[in-house]
Amino acid sequence: MADTSNKDTWVDNTLKITLSRVARFTTYLAAVAALVAGYQKLVSEYNFENWQAILIAGIPICLTVFTDTYPAWRRERRKKRVVDYAVHGSIPPPGYFRLVPYSEKDIDDFNRADGHHEQVLNWITETNQSILYLSGESGTGKSSLLKAYVIPKLQELDPAFRIVEIRGYHDPVQALIKRLIELKHIPEKKGKENDPRELLEQASAMSSTGRILLVFDQFEEFLILHDHEGRLEFENLLVSLVESPIDNVTILLVFRSDYLPELNHVHMPALEQGKNWFQVGLFTLRASQEFLKKSGLEISEELIYSIAREAEAIEGIRGLIRPITLNMYGVVLERYLGRLPKSMEPGAMLRGYLEEIINNKNIKEESGLILKQMISDAGTKKPVSLLELEAATGLKHNFLEGFMIRLASTGVVRRIDRVAGIWEISHDFIAQLLYKILFKWKRPKLHKTTFWIGPIALLIWFISVFTLLPIYRDSAHYQALNNLQLYGFETRVFEDGISAKLNSELDSIALLRALEELSDVHNLRSLIFSKPFDNVNFNGLASLKEIKHLELSTNYFHMDVLRDLRKLEYLRVNRATIEGLHNLSGLKSLVHLDLQGASIEDIDVLSGLNDLKHLNLGSTQIRNIDVLSNLNHLEFLNLNFTNIEDVNALSNLNNLDHLNLNGTAVDDITSLHGLQSLTTLLIMDTQIVDLSALSSLSTLRRIFAYDTNIENYGDLDTLSVRIRN
Repeated sequence: MADTSNKDTWVDNTLKITLSRVARFTTYLAAVAALVAGYQKLVSEYNFENWQAILIAGIPICLTVFTDTYPAWRRERRKKRVVDYAVHGSIPPPGYFRLVPYSEKDIDDFNRADGHHEQVLNWITETNQSILYLSGESGTGKSSLLKAYVIPKLQELDPAFRIVEIRGYHDPVQALIKRLIELKHIPEKKGKENDPRELLEQASAMSSTGRILLVFDQFEEFLILHDHEGRLEFENLLVSLVESPIDNVTILLVFRSDYLPELNHVHMPALEQGKNWFQVGLFTLRASQEFLKKSGLEISEELIYSIAREAEAIEGIRGLIRPITLNMYGVVLERYLGRLPKSMEPGAMLRGYLEEIINNKNIKEESGLILKQMISDAGTKKPVSLLELEAATGLKHNFLEGFMIRLASTGVVRRIDRVAGIWEISHDFIAQLLYKILFKWKRPKLHKTTFWIGPIALLIWFISVFTLLPIYRDSAHYQALNNLQLYGFETRVFEDGISAKLNSELDSIALLRALEELSDVHNLRSLIFSKPFDNVNFNGLASLKEIKHLELSTNYFHMDVLRDLRKLEYLRVNRATIEGLHNLSGLKSLVHLDLQGASIEDIDVLSGLNDLKHLNLGSTQIRNIDVLSNLNHLEFLNLNFTNIEDVNALSNLNNLDHLNLNGTAVDDITSLHGLQSLTTLLIMDTQIVDLSALSSLSTLRRIFAYDTNIENYGDLDTLSVRIRN
C-alpha cells in the first residue's frame, strides 16, 4: 500500500510540474505577443508615445518576471543554499545539552542523578524472564540510558552479552533476521526462507558462553504504525518465547509509558514491576537544577530557578521534570550563551526556538511540508526515508538531504540509517511540539498563487487594452467633441477622419484646455485656427499624433511640439517668430508647408523633405535656396519678398508649376529655361529685364511683371502667354 501511495504521489507531482512548465511557457509566449500587439495598437490607434506604449505593453512581461521569474530565481537560490548543506554541511557532535540520545561514546560521562542506569543494568543481568519491559514517559532518557551505559556495560561483562538492536517502524521480524545475519550470529540460508525462532535457537546454541539480548527500542512504533495483520508474525514470535523460552535469549521491549494500554491488544505477558518491568522516572526539581548548573554555562540562579519552574509547569507534575525538557531549554540557553533575549519569555522558549528554526528563510516554505511527513497522526515521531519524502513532497533528493543536515545541526532531527537514508525527528517530545506548531500549517499562499498572478494580470491587461480602453476612448471622444463646441470649434466628419476649425479667439487658459480636449478626439485629421494668437502655448499639439492638416497663425511658435507628428502632411504657420525649425526634419510626410512671414533665415532642414509639393517661404529672411535643388516634387514655390538674389538652384525642378519671385533681388532668370512644367511666374517689382530664356517653355501661360521694366520678351509674343505689366 505504501509503495502504491508513493507511486501515486510521484505521478501527481510529476503531472503538476509538467503542467506548471507548460503554463509558464504559455504565459511567457502570451506576454511577448501582448508586448508586440499592444505596442502596435497603442501607437497606431491610441496615439501613445513610444515610451508610453512600451511601458504599458511591457506590463505583462514585467508582471510575469516579478511574479514568476524573480520568485523562481529566489527559490532556486534559496534551495541551492540548502543543497550546499548536503555537499559541504556536517552534523556537529552533540554537546552537554542534546536533543538526540546519548551513545556508547558517552559512557565515561553518562551519569543519571537518580541512578536508574545502574538499576536497569542490574535488573537485566539478574532476571530470568524471557521478555522484559522498559518504559517511561517520552523524554525520560530511556534510549540514552541503554545506549550510553547499559548496553556498553553488558558487552563488557564476562561472559559478555550479545546485543541485537532493532526498531519497529518497518517489519520487525525481517529487521531481526537481518540484524542476526549482519552480526554473524548465524549463517544465512541461501534460497530458503528464514524462520526467526529457528534462527534465534541457532544463535543461542552458538552463544553458549553468553546471553543474547534483543533490544526492541521505541516499541510503541510497532504498536501504532502496524495493523493487526502487520503485528501478527512478531506477536506469534513473542508468544512462542514466553511459552517456550530459548536458553540465553532475552527480549527487551522499550516503549513510552503512554502506550501501556496498547499492550492489552497484544498477546503478551502481564507487566510486573521489579520482575519483568522497569519504569524510568523523571528528574526531581533539585536534580534538574543541578543538571543545568553542570553545563558550564554562566546561568544565573534566578534564570535556573525560573526555567525549572516553567519546565515543571509544562510537565504538569509538581516537582518532576523530564530530561528532554531540560535539554531543550539548555539548547536554547547555549544559543544565547546562558542568557535570554528580552523579547523571549521562558514559557515561550521551546516553541519559539522551534518556530525560529522551521521559519528560517531558506527552508520555511518546505519545512512544514517535510516535517508533517515525519510525524504520525498520534503526534509521535515517524522514521521516514529520503526516497519516501521525495515521493510525498515532490522535492529533490539533494534538497531533502541538505534540509535534514541543516535541522540535524540544531538537534531537531537525526539520521538513524545512513545507507537507507532514514531520518526521524530527534524525540517524541519535539515531535509533539512540532505537531502543535504545524497542525494548521499550510504552504504559503503566495507560493501557491504567485505564478497565477501573471496569467490573471495578463488576461486583465488584454481585456483592458482591447476592450475597456476602446470603450473608454469612445466615451472620451464624444465628450471631447461636445466640449469643443463650447469653446467655439466647428467639427466635421469626413471619410478619412474628423476636422476641427476654431473661428473665435481664446485666451491662453481656454486654448490649453481646448488642446487637452482635442487629444481625446479619435481620428482627428485636420485642425485649423482661423484667428491669430499672441503669446500662447501650443504644447498640447504634441499629443495629436494622427493629425495630417494643421493651420495656425501666431507671433511665436516653437517647432519642438511638432517633432513627433509623423503623419503631418499640411502645415501652415504664418507671421511667427519660429524656433526649433530643425524639428521639421522628421516630418517626412509633409507635402504642403507654408511659413509665410516667419522669421527664419536658414532652410537647410528642408533638404530631407523630399515629398514637398507646395512650399511658401514668402516674406521670410532667407538668402540661400540651394537646399531646394533636391526637392524634385515641388509644384508650387513662393519666394516673394525674400532676400534671394539668384534662382540657379531651381534649374532642375521639372515639376514646378507655380513660381513667385515678387519683390526679390533676382535679376536673371536664365536658369529657369528648363522648367518644362512651369505655367505661372510672378516677377513683380524685380530687376529682371530679359525674358527671352523662357521662350522654350511651352507650358508657360501667365507672367505677372508689374513694376518691372522688361526689355526683351524674346519669342513669348508668339506663344499664348499673358504678360501683365
